[in-house]
Amino acid sequence: MSGRGWKGGAAWPALLAVAVAGVIAGCGGSSSPSSPSGGTPATPTPTPTPIVYDGSWSGQTGEGADARFTVANNVVTAFTLGQMFQAGGFSCTVTTTLTSLSVPIASGRFSFPFRTSELNTNVTGTFGSATQASGTYDQVNMTNLRCGPATINGFKAGGTFNAAK
Repeated sequence: MSGRGWKGGAAWPALLAVAVAGVIAGCGGSSSPSSPSGGTPATPTPTPTPIVYDGSWSGQTGEGADARFTVANNVVTAFTLGQMFQAGGFSCTVTTTLTSLSVPIASGRFSFPFRTSELNTNVTGTFGSATQASGTYDQVNMTNLRCGPATINGFKAGGTFNAAK
């Protein structure tokens, strides 16, 4: 190469070789993964196994009446709630069961309206473990509820329940 304007024509190939070597060296990389901050890669967090609440649960309300429910595929399918009443100088316990429910359990909780033609309230339950549950029911509204020889219309305070499997 004559290298017009260049003195010492042999320098051109050497300069080209140095430039190519610099580009190749800049393309190198590490073959081991690293975290975005350059430290050790994060260890994946294991997914917890969901608790299965399926089975028959039984217990009592704060008044001592029955509180029972059934769970299948983590869905409440039946619920029994007993209520104790004082009417006309006597007392009685009325136990009402709702069947054909489909109340999903989410994050260890369930909630649904407990409704019949005679009794209305809202029930909320929480599972403390795979074998223990507790909950509340709101004010109980009654319409023509038969309690022995009496018919009750009105309301009473809500309450609590505990149940075990």
